[in-house]
Amino acid sequence: MKRYRLMLFALATFALAGSANLNASELHESLVPDAPAVIIDDAVLYGVSDSATLTADLVTGELMIQYADGSRFTSQLDISARPDDPLLRSQEPISIHLGADPVLMSGACASQAQALTLAVGLVQSACSGGDSDACHDARVALASAYHAYTECMRVFLEER
Repeated sequence: MKRYRLMLFALATFALAGSANLNASELHESLVPDAPAVIIDDAVLYGVSDSATLTADLVTGELMIQYADGSRFTSQLDISARPDDPLLRSQEPISIHLGADPVLMSGACASQAQALTLAVGLVQSACSGGDSDACHDARVALASAYHAYTECMRVFLEER
């Protein structure tokens, strides 16, 4: 078992209460302000809140997030889809502090993380009104910011 602690503030795609059996599509569908967050890209988990621990079993492909209150989320990962993903091979904790007091990263992806956080906030505000075009545009911007962030993290981990 490998342990990964990933901290990512203000990303909101996962409501904590009673979340033990949510699947990836349900996680994508929930967008709850100020909730702990996970990020899923092709069923690969890249980030959890600062109060959670991610444990990945690369033999079975099971991912488990344990939250500070004792609740858990588990997901099954097809490890054959991305066997060389550096985000899964990393042997040490990764802290993402949006540029503030980085522990293991010297701000490597801080600007991408900040852009992603802003994009999440934009989706929350744009999609809370009745303007479907603004909501769609905000979701497109969120997808772009998310892609930039995950690619930055992959490059950062490959170069380490």
